[in-house]
Amino acid sequence: MELGGHVRVGFENAIVEASGKPAISNAERVAMVADIAATVRRPLMDSASAPLILE
Repeated sequence: MELGGHVRVGFENAIVEASGKPAISNAERVAMVADIAATVRRPLMDSASAPLILE
């Protein structure tokens, strides 16, 4: 994120935290990534804009 890349959050392929603790939900994952984005001052993309980078 700090270098300008995009992040996809997916609970289905990341069900365990780096510490080995089981992840609770996709919402937990999204909140974690949103916190990291805020820390590095990277704005979040809205749902209307996201498909545009996948074309």
